[in-house]
Amino acid sequence: MNSDKLKVLYIDHFSSKNSNLYWKTAFEKHAHVQTIEIYNTSPNAILQTALAWRPNHIHLGGSVKFDSVPLDVLSRLKRILRCSISHFYGDAAPTEYPMRTARVASMYYNIQTYVEWAERMKVPFVSYIPCPTDPDLFRPYPGEKRYDVVFIGNHYSESRLDILRHIADSFSLMIFGENWESTGLPHADPVYGDAFAKVLSQSKIVLSLMSGEYTHLKRCFSNRLMNSLACGACVIQTFTPDIESVFTHKEEVLLYHTRDELVELIREYLPLEEERKRIGERARQKIIDYYSYDKIVARILAENHPLRCPHTIHFENENRQPLRICHTSQSDAPNTIHFPSIREHRLQWGDDAGPIPSESVNSFCLEISRIPGIPFERFNYISELNRILAPTGFLELIGPHDDVRKIVRAFLCFDFVHAKQANDHTILNKRNLSMTPEDRLWMQRIQEGYFPPKKYSMLWYEKHPLTQLINKQELQGLVLHPFCGTGQWAFYSWLASNYTIVGIDPSRWAVRFAKATFGSSALWFYPFPPEQPCLPEACFDHIVWIDEVPRNVNPHNLFREFYRLLKKDGSIHIGMQESPLQKILAYCKSAGIIQAGEDKITQEDQFMLFSGSLSRMHIPGSTPSLVYRGGIPCPP
Repeated sequence: MNSDKLKVLYIDHFSSKNSNLYWKTAFEKHAHVQTIEIYNTSPNAILQTALAWRPNHIHLGGSVKFDSVPLDVLSRLKRILRCSISHFYGDAAPTEYPMRTARVASMYYNIQTYVEWAERMKVPFVSYIPCPTDPDLFRPYPGEKRYDVVFIGNHYSESRLDILRHIADSFSLMIFGENWESTGLPHADPVYGDAFAKVLSQSKIVLSLMSGEYTHLKRCFSNRLMNSLACGACVIQTFTPDIESVFTHKEEVLLYHTRDELVELIREYLPLEEERKRIGERARQKIIDYYSYDKIVARILAENHPLRCPHTIHFENENRQPLRICHTSQSDAPNTIHFPSIREHRLQWGDDAGPIPSESVNSFCLEISRIPGIPFERFNYISELNRILAPTGFLELIGPHDDVRKIVRAFLCFDFVHAKQANDHTILNKRNLSMTPEDRLWMQRIQEGYFPPKKYSMLWYEKHPLTQLINKQELQGLVLHPFCGTGQWAFYSWLASNYTIVGIDPSRWAVRFAKATFGSSALWFYPFPPEQPCLPEACFDHIVWIDEVPRNVNPHNLFREFYRLLKKDGSIHIGMQESPLQKILAYCKSAGIIQAGEDKITQEDQFMLFSGSLSRMHIPGSTPSLVYRGGIPCPP
């Protein structure tokens, strides 16, 4: 074994139907590699394998998701082995897991939108890398062009089906993939590897179509595009924002915005054999120069070399002083705990003498560098500090002014207020605020963790039938999200759409969490009961109410406020468990708030969905007030 090569532990799902075997081959060119099949492998088995192999670097592939390698396992391996860690996330739909792993690993996204969001959230070591390909496998083959227009992919998107049917009406189309039997379109079995390359070599024009819900994401395209370009094919690709920073229109790829543009491009380039050949050759050369697995893996290993990786060197520095805690009974003899020592969300004394009692500590002196970077862990930690701090206690934050300023808002979500601020430290006093039942409920949900497929996780919201319905309708404008809780649905919808969302919730604690974790220029969160008229009238295009039914809500007052806030042609969308929605809709119909024929009610799984408009004439007392009494400003 060459001792100069790195030892890489590669964790992924390896199948002939995905690209992970190509990643494995590329890693083996640059390092000694041991693999772990992520499916059916326990976190403890991963930990033991890594400790036995003792790699310099750990790479998490695209199939590592949904907390399959827990963060505490990664943190422990990084601390013990002093290794670097990288994670490539190649899915179009966002989840929370890669955002958590980014706190201990270099994160690589294939969509620029997620990189920009991570940068706004101050997540370190996040970069853009498109899905690479293997130009040795995906290469041109000699032979005549048998197909005019080819699409390779499975049938799961109605938007793509509509386009392909329209293309088939005007051109000779051939589809290779699964689940096309019921469409009536000409199709054949799916093709992979060299069979994929041979089909593309026999095609004049290849279509690379993005589903409608992803076309707003920057630099978003599938690895099928990269494989097609490596084959030297002339590809027509759905336009997504900033894609021309990767491939140039009419030089390496043809880009279309609308269905009519797609038809015109096919009609224009079908007879131009030399021009198609030139585009294909330039595209293949760019793939070879920049986007092969070999080049991408070399970049990942270079950026994460243990001797050069900054977040590997400073992680868990043994020279740091432990957190100082002044105990009530021994104010002159401070005890210590060693960060992080949170066990089951309870801080322990450094000598393992047991959990620290509630309200037993007069003051903390806490270095900013000791506060967890991951939002959920950070809030758990601050919640625990708040629990053990005495009612009259105070907390001193030590660190650079800019870092202190960024982290203070997380403390302000709890019972802390500013007392004093200097260049290198800030004093926060504890204040006693009453917690409502809603506050306690959302705090408990955060402490338990929103790990998929738990209710209220981002994946749960993504799969919710109402979310699917709204994505198909492609809402535009300003959206009100009542009972938003801690903001998970609002954040997911913002990533998957182009509208501004205002979330409101009776729980001030949940709203503070949402602001600190997800707030941006397109995501606004406010705490107030939605029955109180605090927002300007007729300022929202849509209202989306998903699954949360507050206690003791008055349906009449609530819908009267919805009526006041909606624009004249605005719509309301509700999705929740069958029983509460049936009661709400029954009341609305009996009161004339919803007229017959104005609503659309569907049943999916255990949910009922309602989409429609509110009756403009049937809500007693619904005349909008012309006096706006301050309250909350409408986002620009």
